[in-house]
Amino acid sequence: MKKLFMDPRRLRYFLTVAEELNFTRAAERLHIAQPPLSQQIRALEDELGAMLFERTSRRVGLTDAGERLRELAGPWLAEASRIAAEVRQTALGEQGALTIGLAGTVPLNPRFQALVRAHAARCPRVTLTMLDMHTTEQLQSLADGRIDVAFLRSATVPVQPGIAIERWHTDPLWLVVPAAHPWATRASLALAECRSERFVSFPASAGTGVRDALAQLCAGRGFLPNIVQEATDAMTQIGLVAAGLGLAVLPAPWEHLNLPGVRYLRLSDPDARVHICLATREEGRDARVGQFLHTARHLPDGEERAAAGEGSMNRQSPSLPRHS
Repeated sequence: MKKLFMDPRRLRYFLTVAEELNFTRAAERLHIAQPPLSQQIRALEDELGAMLFERTSRRVGLTDAGERLRELAGPWLAEASRIAAEVRQTALGEQGALTIGLAGTVPLNPRFQALVRAHAARCPRVTLTMLDMHTTEQLQSLADGRIDVAFLRSATVPVQPGIAIERWHTDPLWLVVPAAHPWATRASLALAECRSERFVSFPASAGTGVRDALAQLCAGRGFLPNIVQEATDAMTQIGLVAAGLGLAVLPAPWEHLNLPGVRYLRLSDPDARVHICLATREEGRDARVGQFLHTARHLPDGEERAAAGEGSMNRQSPSLPRHS
């Protein structure tokens, strides 16, 4: 049996002639001369072994075979175009899925929210799956291929074999105090004033940059933080602060949640900051990761003032409980 190749170009030529029922007008629409168009139609008829048009000196009409091809060719070409587009989009990283590891407060950061919006606009057919992870888990998951991108919290840019890490954003650190604390009415204070205070923080095993930043900041001021309670997530830490068990140092985005029972004070120390670092595997990056990195690297980093709390809520007034 003769094999059919069904050249899409010939099918488009055929459909144009079938619409116009006039070779001259069809050739004009296709921006080709009439003789080559006629040759392509004859070649298609030879391939199919069927006459597609009835040609007379006065008119051109479709045969039954031509009418059937017209019914079938349109959907076939549309599906072929869709497949070709999906293959191109996949090759360009504009389709598929990305798994992203996030330090807990990163989704609250305005710049990260802007990145998600920008990437969705640029690559609407890429699905993002977000996983909440501490730093050590993120790095291991990157190395194992379980996630494609990680947003780490770190006081410095860490070095990890096989992992490319770059500083992406910087957030100020805030002090979280109980609403009944004598400092609750203050807008800011220096970390050195907390020398005798008790702290709530992340476990050392979590490898989170916030605990490392707290340790480095306190050491630079001649004392070690008295960490009396540990919790693996910031929300639990804030609850422990509200219960009066200690103070917490957390990235600025948390203060926008306005949780009851606590107040947020700006640390006046210029170095009271923690970075968001963007991490990927050095090898095996595909186009999806490349597209995401391009968007992340070209996103303006103009959110520091908002993250620092300028124009935010009044942290000295009582917080209203939120109802679900």
